Amino acid sequence: QQVPTLILFDEADVLVEEDRGFTSALAALITDSKRPIVLVTNSAEAPPGLAALGMRSLRFTPPTPQELLRTACIVCHLEGVGEATATAASDGHGVIGALEGTARGSTL
Repeated sequence: QQVPTLILFDEADVLVEEDRGFTSALAALITDSKRPIVLVTNSAEAPPGLAALGMRSLRFTPPTPQELLRTACIVCHLEGVGEATATAASDGHGVIGALEGTARGSTL
């Protein structure tokens, strides 16, 4: 049984700016690939040269401080962090500031 895979390009808009051949190679890959391709960009616009390929766009909003705090508390609980630490984190100010608007830091 085959495991489904996809091709992921993170910061694709930066790659397009830095490598001029990347856009044409990526367009060919998107056209010819039988696998789903995900382009992660910092811009809401498709990278130049790729907009005409009929891609779908998904927009994500940054998590709220409450969502970040909830995620951090869940990670603390799952990692077995002591009750005192989880309780101290529940006020959220230090945790939210340390996460800088992203949940990625909560897993370090």
